[in-house]
Amino acid sequence: MVIPDEKITEIRERSDIVEIVSEYVHLKKSGKNFIGLCPFHSEKTPSFTVNREKGIFYCFGCHEGGDIFTFLMKIRNISFSESVFELARIYNIRIDVRKGKSDSIRDEILRINKIAADYFFNTLQGKEGEEGRRYITYRKLSREIVEGFYIGYAPDEWRSLFNYLQKKGFSVELMEKAGLIIETRDGNYYDRFRNRIVFPVREVDGSIVGFGSRSIDESEPKYMNSPETPVFIKGRVLYGIHECRDFIDKDGRVFVVEGYFDLLTLYQAGVRNVVALCGTALGVNHLRRLKKFARDICLVFDGDEAGMRALARSLQLFIDEDVDGRAVVLPHGYDPDSFIKDRGKNAFDILSEKAPSLFETVLDYFISETAPQDFDGKKKIMEMITPYIVSVRNPIERERWIRLISESIGLREEVVREFVALKKGSGGSEFGIDGLIERQEPPQIDPVEKGVLQVVLHHPEYIKLIMERGAISYIKDDRIRDLLMELSGSPDSIDIQKGLSQFDEKTRGIISRLIIENPPWEEEPGDFLKGCILKLQERYIREQMKGLLNQLKEAQEDRNEEAVEKILRDINRLKEIRRKNGKIEKGEGNI
Repeated sequence: MVIPDEKITEIRERSDIVEIVSEYVHLKKSGKNFIGLCPFHSEKTPSFTVNREKGIFYCFGCHEGGDIFTFLMKIRNISFSESVFELARIYNIRIDVRKGKSDSIRDEILRINKIAADYFFNTLQGKEGEEGRRYITYRKLSREIVEGFYIGYAPDEWRSLFNYLQKKGFSVELMEKAGLIIETRDGNYYDRFRNRIVFPVREVDGSIVGFGSRSIDESEPKYMNSPETPVFIKGRVLYGIHECRDFIDKDGRVFVVEGYFDLLTLYQAGVRNVVALCGTALGVNHLRRLKKFARDICLVFDGDEAGMRALARSLQLFIDEDVDGRAVVLPHGYDPDSFIKDRGKNAFDILSEKAPSLFETVLDYFISETAPQDFDGKKKIMEMITPYIVSVRNPIERERWIRLISESIGLREEVVREFVALKKGSGGSEFGIDGLIERQEPPQIDPVEKGVLQVVLHHPEYIKLIMERGAISYIKDDRIRDLLMELSGSPDSIDIQKGLSQFDEKTRGIISRLIIENPPWEEEPGDFLKGCILKLQERYIREQMKGLLNQLKEAQEDRNEEAVEKILRDINRLKEIRRKNGKIEKGEGNI
């Protein structure tokens, strides 16, 4: 069953997001926006913002954002199609559905993905794959791992896969829908993956739904995934679920890691009940899938600040889904890949066997961030941890946690219990993980890259300038690159809301926030954008120059005159670009 795109557009245009949200949130007019208390996290100061004109909502506290469909999906816990039919019912819009088309598109994308995976794998094994094989050796992956996970290599060429698929009879339209190629403004196409190790991402049944990749020359972005497609939904897919499913079933436990090499190194060492996320945070759909396969879900995170905050965010998911979670927190400076290579599987087994519950891990983190010895410290810890306890439905589990808190921070159990009861009666707290989110900065984005995306979101016509100047190649943030690539497909008629519900939560939040925020430019947006492009290019030149100077030093030491001459030419070329940019900044030239 397929809902026609034009019908979805009609429903969006005829629906009033303020009217729908007001059924769940008391909104007040504030300038061009409406604000209220966020329905997705506890807070005392309104940070939930709705923009009627754009049809967007965004919470500046928990960073949840999206369109009218997204709001209904999250508040009602329903699917996208269900949200469409619900709005159609409310606004009396008739929907005539089509059947079969989406299935054929899915099948076609799966078929072309399989051919592309074959190409990448065979390229790694052939003459063109020498650099790729050298990198695989450097990362210490065995031939068995490469073959078992069907790892491949995308050569350092612009249209290698494109030409191959054309010869196989695949249409340009299908290649683009599968996320394998990118269109330029002048109507040409080039491969999305170039000079990269490529990891096919399989579903449980073995079908290849998309690809992850890692650059082998340290160029940015280091990791790049397929964009969202009808079959590759980052908030749902799990790398390794096909290869590791039987081991997960047998063990009853699954380890969840963040990176492709983390999974591969663990698997090679003998830890085979493991899956990896594909460029996004752990989400509710991941958890719902995993709890069907395993009774024990164990998150493996770095012990740094970012890793601990990620664990704290995940705890609420586990509570909401009534899943017991555990956490393996690695020593500071390690990820699973480096830990296994440095300490070995036995050390990992010891850590995993002693892995505490997710709640204990988060409580210990809050304690380490505070001073539990004095009254203010105890109060702050209670404020942070109480929202979790309030949301626990099982009274026995809640009592166990209360006892643990009492022992950990030196408060009598009845005091902890009374504190929880007071907070539950007052409707929650502004602290806890929700409060922690409220105090956190939004997902970190480079300010210059943010400026580029913000210009396009407010003035879609400027995507042409970005593509003409090749600025897309200077963007490091994978999410912004993917968004700009997607928006470049139809620059004259960009509707950013179209398909907004299909983005992962972080990306939806970024888009919504940048649309609702006041633009950062005072001058013409085109002038602001040109300034951003110059800054991005200068950053690129600096990084390239640094690498070239290191190569020059090595070539001079090796007395390799041919290499020295080539490197000097590249350095002079970058200096000439920098000189021209200097003139532009002084108003003596055009970008």
